[in-house]
Amino acid sequence: MPNSNREPAEGDVAADSQCASESAGGGESTPVADRDETGRGDPAVVLDRMTDAFFAVDDEWTVTYVNEAAEPILAAAAEASLDESHPATEPGGIEDRNLWEAIPAAVDTQFDEEYRTALERQEVRAFEAEFEPLDTWFEVRAYPSETGVSIYFRDVTERHQREMALRRANERLERQNEQLEEFAGIVSHDLRNPLNVLDGWLDHAERTGNSESFQKCRDAVDRMTELIDDLLTLARAGRVVDDTHQVAVDRVAREAWADVDTAEADLTVETETTVEADRSRLCEVFENLFRNAVEHAGSDVSVTVTETEAGFAVVDDGPGVPQEECEVVFEAGYSTADNGTGFGLNIVSQIADAHGWDVSVSESEGDGACFEFEAVTRPADETALPGRDDSPALE
Repeated sequence: MPNSNREPAEGDVAADSQCASESAGGGESTPVADRDETGRGDPAVVLDRMTDAFFAVDDEWTVTYVNEAAEPILAAAAEASLDESHPATEPGGIEDRNLWEAIPAAVDTQFDEEYRTALERQEVRAFEAEFEPLDTWFEVRAYPSETGVSIYFRDVTERHQREMALRRANERLERQNEQLEEFAGIVSHDLRNPLNVLDGWLDHAERTGNSESFQKCRDAVDRMTELIDDLLTLARAGRVVDDTHQVAVDRVAREAWADVDTAEADLTVETETTVEADRSRLCEVFENLFRNAVEHAGSDVSVTVTETEAGFAVVDDGPGVPQEECEVVFEAGYSTADNGTGFGLNIVSQIADAHGWDVSVSESEGDGACFEFEAVTRPADETALPGRDDSPALE
Protein backbone atom coordinates (compact mmCIF):
# COMPACT_ATOMS: atom_id res chain seq x y z
CA MET A 1 0.00 0.00 0.00
CA PRO A 2 1.48 3.39 -0.88
CA ASN A 3 2.47 5.57 2.03
CA SER A 4 0.27 8.68 1.96
CA ASN A 5 2.74 10.46 4.31
CA ARG A 6 5.74 10.10 1.98
CA GLU A 7 7.82 13.31 1.83
CA PRO A 8 7.91 14.70 -1.72
CA ALA A 9 11.11 13.86 -3.55
CA GLU A 10 13.12 16.65 -5.19
CA GLY A 11 11.82 15.59 -8.60
CA ASP A 12 8.25 15.85 -7.33
CA VAL A 13 8.95 19.28 -5.87
CA ALA A 14 10.66 20.52 -9.03
CA ALA A 15 7.72 19.33 -11.12
CA ASP A 16 5.18 20.80 -8.73
CA SER A 17 7.09 24.10 -8.53
CA GLN A 18 7.15 24.36 -12.30
CA CYS A 19 3.42 23.70 -12.30
CA ALA A 20 2.98 26.45 -9.69
CA SER A 21 5.09 28.83 -11.76
CA GLU A 22 3.23 28.02 -14.98
CA SER A 23 -0.13 28.29 -13.23
CA ALA A 24 0.74 31.70 -11.85
CA GLY A 25 1.99 32.74 -15.27
CA GLY A 26 -1.31 31.98 -16.97
CA GLY A 27 -1.33 28.18 -17.43
CA GLU A 28 -4.09 25.87 -16.28
CA SER A 29 -4.15 25.03 -12.58
CA THR A 30 -5.03 21.66 -11.12
CA PRO A 31 -8.82 21.28 -10.87
CA VAL A 32 -10.13 21.35 -7.31
CA ALA A 33 -12.00 18.13 -7.90
CA ASP A 34 -8.70 16.35 -8.65
CA ARG A 35 -7.15 17.30 -5.29
CA ASP A 36 -7.56 14.95 -2.34
CA GLU A 37 -7.96 16.04 1.28
CA THR A 38 -4.21 15.73 1.98
CA GLY A 39 -3.49 18.40 -0.60
CA ARG A 40 -1.62 16.03 -2.95
CA GLY A 41 -2.00 17.33 -6.45
CA ASP A 42 -2.01 20.93 -5.21
CA PRO A 43 1.50 22.41 -5.80
CA ALA A 44 0.87 25.22 -3.31
CA VAL A 45 0.26 22.74 -0.48
CA VAL A 46 3.44 20.81 -1.36
CA LEU A 47 5.52 23.98 -1.58
CA ASP A 48 4.24 25.34 1.72
CA ARG A 49 5.24 22.09 3.41
CA MET A 50 8.83 22.55 2.28
CA THR A 51 11.50 23.71 4.73
CA ASP A 52 13.33 25.47 1.87
CA ALA A 53 12.13 28.91 0.90
CA PHE A 54 10.54 29.08 -2.55
CA PHE A 55 9.10 31.71 -4.84
CA ALA A 56 8.20 31.91 -8.51
CA VAL A 57 8.27 34.71 -11.07
CA ASP A 58 6.83 34.94 -14.56
CA ASP A 59 8.76 35.99 -17.65
CA GLU A 60 8.07 39.65 -16.81
CA TRP A 61 9.62 39.16 -13.32
CA THR A 62 6.30 39.52 -11.55
CA VAL A 63 6.29 37.44 -8.36
CA THR A 64 3.53 34.88 -8.81
CA TYR A 65 3.95 32.72 -5.72
CA VAL A 66 5.78 32.85 -2.36
CA ASN A 67 5.72 29.93 0.08
CA GLU A 68 5.53 30.33 3.86
CA ALA A 69 9.26 29.82 4.39
CA ALA A 70 10.14 32.54 1.86
CA GLU A 71 7.65 35.18 2.98
CA PRO A 72 9.57 36.61 6.00
CA ILE A 73 12.92 36.50 4.17
CA LEU A 74 11.67 38.29 1.06
CA ALA A 75 9.78 40.79 3.21
CA ALA A 76 12.99 41.54 5.13
CA ALA A 77 14.92 41.85 1.84
CA ALA A 78 12.33 44.30 0.53
CA GLU A 79 12.45 46.29 3.77
CA ALA A 80 16.27 46.35 3.72
CA SER A 81 16.17 47.76 0.17
CA LEU A 82 14.24 50.86 1.18
CA ASP A 83 16.10 54.16 1.10
CA GLU A 84 15.57 57.68 -0.22
CA SER A 85 15.88 56.49 -3.83
CA HIS A 86 13.60 53.49 -3.24
CA PRO A 87 10.89 54.52 -0.77
CA ALA A 88 8.12 52.16 0.25
CA THR A 89 5.28 52.45 -2.25
CA GLU A 90 3.25 49.34 -1.52
CA PRO A 91 2.44 47.74 1.83
CA GLY A 92 2.50 44.02 2.48
CA GLY A 93 4.49 41.28 0.79
CA ILE A 94 6.03 41.16 -2.67
CA GLU A 95 3.59 38.76 -4.34
CA ASP A 96 2.10 40.21 -7.55
CA ARG A 97 4.86 42.83 -7.63
CA ASN A 98 7.86 43.11 -9.93
CA LEU A 99 10.76 41.36 -8.18
CA TRP A 100 13.36 44.05 -8.99
CA GLU A 101 11.05 46.91 -7.99
CA ALA A 102 10.13 45.17 -4.75
CA ILE A 103 13.78 44.36 -3.91
CA PRO A 104 15.90 46.96 -5.74
CA ALA A 105 18.99 46.04 -3.69
CA ALA A 106 19.09 42.74 -5.65
CA VAL A 107 19.50 44.53 -8.99
CA ASP A 108 22.98 44.14 -10.55
CA THR A 109 23.93 41.45 -8.04
CA GLN A 110 24.73 37.79 -8.59
CA PHE A 111 21.06 37.00 -7.91
CA ASP A 112 20.03 39.27 -10.78
CA GLU A 113 22.62 37.80 -13.14
CA GLU A 114 21.86 34.16 -12.33
CA TYR A 115 18.05 34.49 -12.55
CA ARG A 116 18.24 36.27 -15.90
CA THR A 117 20.71 33.69 -17.21
CA ALA A 118 18.39 30.86 -16.14
CA LEU A 119 15.44 32.40 -18.01
CA GLU A 120 17.37 33.43 -21.12
CA ARG A 121 19.29 30.16 -21.54
CA GLN A 122 16.59 27.91 -20.11
CA GLU A 123 19.13 26.18 -17.88
CA VAL A 124 19.10 25.38 -14.18
CA ARG A 125 21.38 27.64 -12.15
CA ALA A 126 22.78 26.64 -8.74
CA PHE A 127 24.93 29.08 -6.76
CA GLU A 128 25.70 30.63 -3.40
CA ALA A 129 25.75 34.38 -2.85
CA GLU A 130 25.53 36.96 -0.09
CA PHE A 131 22.65 39.42 0.07
CA GLU A 132 24.55 42.24 1.72
CA PRO A 133 21.62 44.29 3.06
CA LEU A 134 20.68 41.30 5.24
CA ASP A 135 24.29 40.23 5.80
CA THR A 136 23.12 36.73 4.87
CA TRP A 137 24.45 34.01 2.57
CA PHE A 138 21.98 31.94 0.55
CA GLU A 139 22.25 28.68 -1.35
CA VAL A 140 20.04 29.10 -4.42
CA ARG A 141 18.67 26.88 -7.20
CA ALA A 142 16.77 28.47 -10.07
CA TYR A 143 14.64 26.26 -12.35
CA PRO A 144 13.47 27.96 -15.57
CA SER A 145 10.42 27.27 -17.68
CA GLU A 146 9.00 28.99 -20.75
CA THR A 147 6.76 31.09 -18.52
CA GLY A 148 9.14 32.07 -15.72
CA VAL A 149 11.58 30.88 -13.07
CA SER A 150 11.04 28.84 -9.89
CA ILE A 151 13.59 29.65 -7.17
CA TYR A 152 14.51 27.63 -4.09
CA PHE A 153 16.86 29.09 -1.47
CA ARG A 154 18.06 28.47 2.06
CA ASP A 155 20.10 30.44 4.59
CA VAL A 156 23.66 29.04 4.77
CA THR A 157 25.24 31.93 6.69
CA GLU A 158 26.31 29.78 9.64
CA ARG A 159 28.09 27.36 7.31
CA HIS A 160 29.87 30.23 5.59
CA GLN A 161 30.92 31.62 8.96
CA ARG A 162 32.32 28.23 9.95
CA GLU A 163 34.15 27.98 6.63
CA MET A 164 35.55 31.49 7.06
CA ALA A 165 36.70 30.67 10.59
CA LEU A 166 38.34 27.48 9.32
CA ARG A 167 39.99 29.39 6.48
CA ARG A 168 41.35 31.99 8.92
CA ALA A 169 42.61 29.22 11.20
CA ASN A 170 44.37 27.55 8.28
CA GLU A 171 45.93 30.85 7.22
CA ARG A 172 47.07 31.44 10.78
CA LEU A 173 48.58 27.94 10.89
CA GLU A 174 50.38 28.56 7.62
CA ARG A 175 51.84 31.79 9.00
CA GLN A 176 52.92 29.99 12.15
CA ASN A 177 54.60 27.27 10.09
CA GLU A 178 56.38 29.91 8.02
CA GLN A 179 57.50 31.57 11.25
CA LEU A 180 58.78 28.27 12.61
CA GLU A 181 60.85 27.73 9.47
CA GLU A 182 62.08 31.31 9.71
CA PHE A 183 62.99 30.87 13.37
CA ALA A 184 64.81 27.61 12.62
CA GLY A 185 66.93 29.42 10.05
CA ILE A 186 67.62 32.28 12.46
CA VAL A 187 68.57 29.95 15.29
CA SER A 188 70.85 27.88 13.09
CA HIS A 189 72.55 30.91 11.53
CA ASP A 190 72.26 34.10 13.58
CA LEU A 191 72.60 32.50 17.02
CA ARG A 192 75.36 30.14 15.94
CA ASN A 193 77.68 33.02 15.06
CA PRO A 194 77.79 34.61 18.56
CA LEU A 195 77.99 31.11 20.06
CA ASN A 196 81.10 30.42 18.00
CA VAL A 197 82.52 33.78 19.07
CA LEU A 198 81.78 32.98 22.71
CA ASP A 199 83.39 29.55 22.42
CA GLY A 200 86.54 30.98 20.86
CA TRP A 201 87.01 33.77 23.39
CA LEU A 202 86.30 31.44 26.32
CA ASP A 203 89.18 29.23 25.19
CA HIS A 204 91.38 32.29 24.89
CA ALA A 205 90.29 33.60 28.30
CA GLU A 206 91.05 30.24 29.95
CA ARG A 207 94.54 30.19 28.48
CA THR A 208 95.45 33.81 29.11
CA GLY A 209 93.18 35.09 31.85
CA ASN A 210 92.98 38.30 29.82
CA SER A 211 90.13 40.53 31.00
CA GLU A 212 89.56 41.71 27.42
CA SER A 213 88.79 38.13 26.43
CA PHE A 214 86.15 37.89 29.14
CA GLN A 215 84.62 41.14 27.91
CA LYS A 216 84.39 39.65 24.40
CA CYS A 217 82.52 36.71 25.95
CA ARG A 218 80.11 39.08 27.67
CA ASP A 219 79.55 40.93 24.40
CA ALA A 220 78.70 37.64 22.66
CA VAL A 221 76.24 36.74 25.45
CA ASP A 222 74.63 40.18 25.19
CA ARG A 223 74.29 39.70 21.45
CA MET A 224 72.56 36.34 21.92
CA THR A 225 70.26 37.81 24.57
CA GLU A 226 69.27 40.59 22.17
CA LEU A 227 68.57 38.08 19.41
CA ILE A 228 66.47 35.88 21.69
CA ASP A 229 64.46 38.88 22.95
CA ASP A 230 63.76 39.94 19.36
CA LEU A 231 62.78 36.39 18.42
CA LEU A 232 60.28 36.26 21.28
CA THR A 233 58.86 39.64 20.27
CA LEU A 234 58.64 38.48 16.66
CA ALA A 235 56.76 35.33 17.69
CA ARG A 236 54.24 37.43 19.63
CA ALA A 237 53.98 40.09 16.93
CA GLY A 238 52.67 37.69 14.30
CA ARG A 239 49.66 36.55 16.32
CA VAL A 240 46.36 37.90 14.98
CA VAL A 241 44.95 40.74 17.08
CA ASP A 242 41.56 39.59 18.40
CA ASP A 243 41.03 42.16 21.16
CA THR A 244 41.46 45.85 20.30
CA HIS A 245 40.69 49.06 22.13
CA GLN A 246 40.48 52.73 21.21
CA VAL A 247 44.02 54.01 21.60
CA ALA A 248 45.30 57.59 21.36
CA VAL A 249 48.24 57.52 18.92
CA ASP A 250 50.00 60.58 20.36
CA ARG A 251 50.13 59.18 23.89
CA VAL A 252 51.40 55.77 22.81
CA ALA A 253 54.05 57.38 20.60
CA ARG A 254 55.37 59.55 23.45
CA GLU A 255 55.26 56.58 25.82
CA ALA A 256 57.34 54.50 23.38
CA TRP A 257 59.80 57.38 22.88
CA ALA A 258 60.41 57.50 26.65
CA ASP A 259 61.28 53.78 26.65
CA VAL A 260 63.90 54.00 23.88
CA ASP A 261 67.47 55.28 24.21
CA THR A 262 67.02 58.23 21.86
CA ALA A 263 70.13 60.21 22.94
CA GLU A 264 69.76 63.76 21.53
CA ALA A 265 67.03 62.86 19.03
CA ASP A 266 63.87 64.94 18.85
CA LEU A 267 60.24 63.77 18.63
CA THR A 268 57.33 65.79 17.22
CA VAL A 269 53.77 64.42 17.35
CA GLU A 270 51.33 66.02 14.93
CA THR A 271 48.22 63.91 15.48
CA GLU A 272 45.46 63.49 18.02
CA THR A 273 43.80 60.63 16.20
CA THR A 274 42.48 57.54 17.95
CA VAL A 275 42.75 54.06 16.41
CA GLU A 276 41.47 50.56 17.14
CA ALA A 277 44.58 48.63 18.23
CA ASP A 278 46.31 46.43 20.75
CA ARG A 279 47.98 49.13 22.84
CA SER A 280 51.11 47.19 23.83
CA ARG A 281 51.79 46.03 20.28
CA LEU A 282 51.26 49.52 18.86
CA CYS A 283 53.82 50.69 21.42
CA GLU A 284 56.24 48.03 20.08
CA VAL A 285 55.71 49.41 16.57
CA PHE A 286 56.77 52.90 17.66
CA GLU A 287 59.68 51.62 19.78
CA ASN A 288 61.14 49.68 16.85
CA LEU A 289 60.70 52.58 14.42
CA PHE A 290 62.26 55.08 16.83
CA ARG A 291 65.17 52.72 17.52
CA ASN A 292 65.60 52.19 13.79
CA ALA A 293 65.71 55.95 13.18
CA VAL A 294 68.41 56.50 15.81
CA GLU A 295 70.51 53.57 14.58
CA HIS A 296 70.41 54.60 10.91
CA ALA A 297 70.05 58.39 11.01
CA GLY A 298 72.16 59.25 14.04
CA SER A 299 71.63 60.31 17.62
CA ASP A 300 70.41 63.79 16.64
CA VAL A 301 67.69 62.62 14.23
CA SER A 302 64.32 64.37 14.22
CA VAL A 303 61.29 62.07 14.15
CA THR A 304 57.69 63.07 13.45
CA VAL A 305 54.52 61.07 14.05
CA THR A 306 51.79 62.44 11.83
CA GLU A 307 48.25 61.64 10.76
CA THR A 308 47.41 60.53 7.22
CA GLU A 309 44.13 60.06 5.38
CA ALA A 310 44.23 56.28 5.79
CA GLY A 311 46.08 56.03 9.12
CA PHE A 312 49.34 57.46 10.45
CA ALA A 313 53.02 57.74 9.56
CA VAL A 314 56.43 57.93 11.24
CA VAL A 315 58.85 60.21 9.41
CA ASP A 316 62.53 61.04 10.06
CA ASP A 317 65.06 63.44 8.53
CA GLY A 318 67.82 60.86 8.10
CA PRO A 319 69.38 59.50 4.90
CA GLY A 320 66.21 57.57 3.99
CA VAL A 321 65.91 54.12 2.45
CA PRO A 322 67.20 53.46 -1.08
CA GLN A 323 64.37 52.74 -3.51
CA GLU A 324 65.70 49.27 -4.30
CA GLU A 325 65.66 48.34 -0.60
CA CYS A 326 62.11 49.50 0.21
CA GLU A 327 60.68 46.01 -0.36
CA VAL A 328 63.35 44.08 1.57
CA VAL A 329 63.73 46.20 4.69
CA PHE A 330 60.83 44.36 6.35
CA GLU A 331 62.40 40.91 5.85
CA ALA A 332 63.66 39.11 8.95
CA GLY A 333 67.41 39.38 9.38
CA TYR A 334 67.84 42.36 7.04
CA SER A 335 69.95 45.15 8.52
CA THR A 336 72.54 47.64 7.33
CA ALA A 337 73.67 48.48 10.87
CA ASP A 338 76.76 46.70 12.21
CA ASN A 339 75.09 45.83 15.50
CA GLY A 340 71.50 45.40 14.24
CA THR A 341 69.63 42.13 14.61
CA GLY A 342 67.57 42.70 11.45
CA PHE A 343 64.31 41.96 13.28
CA GLY A 344 63.07 45.43 14.21
CA LEU A 345 61.28 46.32 10.97
CA ASN A 346 60.11 42.74 10.51
CA ILE A 347 58.43 43.01 13.91
CA VAL A 348 56.79 46.25 12.74
CA SER A 349 55.51 44.49 9.62
CA GLN A 350 54.22 41.49 11.58
CA ILE A 351 52.33 43.68 14.05
CA ALA A 352 50.80 45.72 11.24
CA ASP A 353 49.71 42.54 9.48
CA ALA A 354 48.23 41.16 12.71
CA HIS A 355 46.04 44.29 12.91
CA GLY A 356 45.05 44.05 9.24
CA TRP A 357 47.05 47.19 8.42
CA ASP A 358 49.28 47.85 5.41
CA VAL A 359 52.76 49.27 6.08
CA SER A 360 55.18 50.64 3.52
CA VAL A 361 58.33 52.76 3.48
CA SER A 362 59.15 55.57 1.08
CA GLU A 363 61.18 58.75 0.91
CA SER A 364 59.86 61.64 3.01
CA GLU A 365 59.66 65.22 1.82
CA GLY A 366 62.92 65.90 3.64
CA ASP A 367 64.68 62.96 1.98
CA GLY A 368 64.39 60.86 5.10
CA ALA A 369 62.38 57.67 5.65
CA CYS A 370 58.57 57.67 5.84
CA PHE A 371 56.90 54.58 7.31
CA GLU A 372 53.20 54.81 6.47
CA PHE A 373 50.40 52.70 7.96
CA GLU A 374 47.19 52.38 5.96
CA ALA A 375 43.84 50.57 6.29
CA VAL A 376 43.90 51.58 9.96
CA THR A 377 40.55 51.34 11.72
CA ARG A 378 39.42 54.46 13.54
CA PRO A 379 36.47 54.68 15.96
CA ALA A 380 33.27 56.03 14.42
CA ASP A 381 33.36 59.02 16.78
CA GLU A 382 36.80 60.38 17.65
CA THR A 383 35.59 63.57 19.25
CA ALA A 384 35.52 62.11 22.75
CA LEU A 385 38.85 60.32 22.26
CA PRO A 386 37.88 57.56 24.73
CA GLY A 387 41.25 55.88 24.18
CA ARG A 388 42.87 58.62 26.26
CA ASP A 389 40.93 57.72 29.41
CA ASP A 390 42.87 54.55 30.09
CA SER A 391 46.26 56.06 29.16
CA PRO A 392 48.68 57.07 31.86
CA ALA A 393 49.46 60.78 32.13
CA LEU A 394 52.67 61.68 30.33
CA GLU A 395 54.96 64.62 30.79
